[in-house]
Order: sequence, then C-alpha cells, then structure tokens
Amino acid sequence: MLQELLRSPWRRLRQIHDLPLDDPVLNIRDTKVEVGKPIRLECTQSGSHPAANISWFINNKQSPAPISDTPPITADISATGAGKAAIFSRIFLLTVPEPTQALIKPPKGPGGLNLAAWAAAPAEKFPVFGLLQVSDNSDFISIQATEVGRDEGDLQSARSRISILTNKSHFNQSAMTIRCEASIYKIWKRSVESTIRDDSPKLAQVLGSTLSQSQKDPIL
Repeated sequence: MLQELLRSPWRRLRQIHDLPLDDPVLNIRDTKVEVGKPIRLECTQSGSHPAANISWFINNKQSPAPISDTPPITADISATGAGKAAIFSRIFLLTVPEPTQALIKPPKGPGGLNLAAWAAAPAEKFPVFGLLQVSDNSDFISIQATEVGRDEGDLQSARSRISILTNKSHFNQSAMTIRCEASIYKIWKRSVESTIRDDSPKLAQVLGSTLSQSQKDPIL
C-alpha cells in the first residue's frame, strides 16, 4: 500500500506531457448588473496535456461542481416548503428548502416529476432534458461541465461556463468577485478574477425620477 502511494505522484507526472503556456481567460459581457438579473461567464484555458480542470469561486467561495455532463437547461419550476409557496419560471438552478418537494414541469414531455426520482432516472429515459443541478445554498447557480477541445499539436483546451441568477447576498458593498481557477493536479494552477458591480437603481435615483415626473405632470 505504501509503495503504491509513493508511486502515485510519479505516475501523475508521467501523464503530464505539456503544461499551459498562458493563464486562463475570463469572458464576460456585462460587468454591471441589476439584482435579480442573470449574468453569464465563460472561462477558457489554452492547450495542455492533460486538459486543465476548471473551478469557479464566487466571493472566494467555491461553487459546487456540475453533476452532469449535459449543458444546463431551463425549466418551469414550482416549489413549496417551510409553509411558503414560490414559483420561479425559466431559471437555470433553484434551491428549495426540501429538494424532494421540488416539482419540475418541462414545457414539453412528461408531467410533473419528483426531482429526486427524475435525477436518478436513466439519462436515456428523458433524453431531451438532461439534469438540473440543485445546490445546498441560496445561490441560483448553474455550471456547465468542462468542455475539452483539441488545439494545435494535439493539446487539449478546456472551457467552462457559469450562469448566476443574482440576488442581494451575492454583493458585498455593491460588488461581487468571480474567479476562474484552472489546475492540473497539484502541479500547476492559475486563476483570473473579475468584479461585477450592482447596478440596481438607488433609492435617491428612484425618488428623484418620481419627483421629476410629478413636476412634469399637469395639475388638473
């Protein structure tokens, strides 16, 4: 057993032919967003062998890994729990007090399905939908499994996407940091970070707009 453990790092070293020459690249369209609106980011890592593993961190907290190799889907979801009823439609990820109480209603296909039973069902049974990832925290987050492509010289590039339905807890002093980290075992690791600003209308702006509009309205 000890000999096997000692040999294991050397086996990993032998598997590594080429390390990436560049840091990961983070692509994001908007760096400002209103609370409640979604943001989508893509992280790519140039060629290596083997391909780099990509992880996501939101405000220095690592987001859960995807549970499926299928892309994230949208669905109409209703959930009840803790004496409250809520309806969320067409979102990527929903956290509910009791995941087993979630009822997934795809726009097409079978009727309401228990989340636990649906997730445990063979993928070929519902080939249209894929799997919906449910987190154990309050974040509405979806992470697409890392895609591996071929670069020049038969190297492997890596790409991952994350979608976040923002809420107030994401923003600390009106800012949220998102970090993409690429790694190959414990031998190589690089990261890139971006800051997203809360662009929600401030109370003073709303009041000012309301007062301005009232001044324009004619007095009858």
